[in-house]
Amino acid sequence: MGTGLMGASSSAMGGMVAWVTGGDFLQGALKGLQIGLLNHAMHDGGFGIRYYHDKNGNQCGDISEVVVTPDKSWVVPVAETTNTILDNIGYSLKNHGGNSTWGSNGHFYWHGASEHGFYGNKYVRTTKLANIGRGITKFTGKANMFMNGVELGKGYIDDDYQIGYHSIKAATCVAGGWAGGRVGVFVGLKAGAEIGVWFGVGVIPSTIIGGAAGGIIGSLSGSALSEWMIDKFL
Repeated sequence: MGTGLMGASSSAMGGMVAWVTGGDFLQGALKGLQIGLLNHAMHDGGFGIRYYHDKNGNQCGDISEVVVTPDKSWVVPVAETTNTILDNIGYSLKNHGGNSTWGSNGHFYWHGASEHGFYGNKYVRTTKLANIGRGITKFTGKANMFMNGVELGKGYIDDDYQIGYHSIKAATCVAGGWAGGRVGVFVGLKAGAEIGVWFGVGVIPSTIIGGAAGGIIGSLSGSALSEWMIDKFL
């Protein structure tokens, strides 16, 4: 019986016995899994355990050292992607929200920059979408500068503290992401405005959504394209 099957069957039996006898199923299952795996290690020499007898006939065993280290390589890419998404949403709200507001009642009040917006009354408090966007970009802008600095610094260090392949790649990806984002915003704005007219959902909300979506796609695509070009031609 394989290790996985033995562990699963021991865990199931342990949980069942505990449940039938009035105990906790989960605790019984965990105990059964532990017993099954240790039994496999004892009889089949699993998990790197080696058994032998010393000169006095005593049974001894050696187990390989297990070192567990956390994989942190995903942290920076996930943080960069999250910041890119938030930054483009904030940028679109700040620049294309006009005098639109969001009320404490959960409703949006859409008004262009040349229109007088609804700024609340004694029943509803409102917040300008443009101000929300400014608050977002104030944070994401600083975070973006920090993460770009980390990437540029890492590239410089990987090149033994000189300008080389890694530092050029990092700088190109940063520039490509920025340029792609701005192109994406422009295309998204145009597409969003047209969609808003076609489907009658309103130019302002569709423009905000289109600009944000275009910026996100453009930023990620621009960075990926820059990385591909560096790997292909440098």
